[in-house]
Amino acid sequence: MNKAILQLLRKQTKVLVVGVSALLISTIAQAAPIKVKADQIIAPSGTTTIENSLAIAAGHSFNLQSNKFVVDSQGNTHIAGTLTVKGQPITGAATGPTGHTGATGHTGATGHTGATGATGHTGATGATGVTGATGATGATGSGATGATGHTGATGATGATGPTGPTGATGVGVTGVTGVTGATGVTGIGGILGYAYAANQATTLIAANTDVTFDQVSFPNLGITAPTASGTTFTILTTGTYVLQFQVRGTPGDLTPPDALHFDIYHNGAVMTGSNAFGFASDVSTTSLPSVGTEACNGFKIATLTSGDTITLRNITKAGTASVQLTSVPVGSTAAFNAALFIQRIA
Repeated sequence: MNKAILQLLRKQTKVLVVGVSALLISTIAQAAPIKVKADQIIAPSGTTTIENSLAIAAGHSFNLQSNKFVVDSQGNTHIAGTLTVKGQPITGAATGPTGHTGATGHTGATGHTGATGATGHTGATGATGVTGATGATGATGSGATGATGHTGATGATGATGPTGPTGATGVGVTGVTGVTGATGVTGIGGILGYAYAANQATTLIAANTDVTFDQVSFPNLGITAPTASGTTFTILTTGTYVLQFQVRGTPGDLTPPDALHFDIYHNGAVMTGSNAFGFASDVSTTSLPSVGTEACNGFKIATLTSGDTITLRNITKAGTASVQLTSVPVGSTAAFNAALFIQRIA
């Protein structure tokens, strides 16, 4: 019921709970209470005045000329229409303020556990976790030794090790000397013997005489070279020889002018045969200057016998003119002005 209306009735009106709830209306000029049961309807012709109390059981109603009071099964009071109390209207449609929330009741007993639900779909595989630390090595097993595996392929040859120390010389008897083998075939070519001599000082070679040599300290093999200022080579082995010479000088008789002319002599005489010939300078008598130095070179191949002698002879102007061998300086040393080289080739 509206709070303002209740304030008008608080001196003359009381509320009495019957069953669940009740409405007690007190006004003036009425001596006895009216009690309503089983939904009785009181409909006097005039205005009804209720003194003391009006009790309405829960779930019942009191109807006064279409103005109805109802107490429902929960003990709540409802007014339909309009009720006038001491000239003040009470409108049933008005709803009173909400009462204070009651204390929380005791928690009921836990219900039975429901049936287990169906298994859900398998979730996606999670990311691989970080590899854990390596565990400690397990104890060595005690099983029997397995069969020997197949032999592996041969590895590459290692580097050669350092040479070991030389072993001690063995003690043994020297073997018998073998039989001498047959003599081999004589080889072809090659130098089998040689000798060389030269002249360096200024020297006058008289007409039809042999050249002297002052440079004779050269190696020789199978041929004896001349001694210092000597003229003669001596053959020690029979064979085939090559002989070469060179002379540089000035003719002593230039009237009429003539070329230098030298030749190799064998055993004191000019060498004869088809392979023996003399050599002269290439200056003609018509072009030879009044004073000049000329060169004469020669070459021969001959068969010589052991004991034969060889010399270089001046036969300029048919053996009638001398020749001056002049020393020609080359740097700090004078050049050779005459030389003879002999070598055995077979």
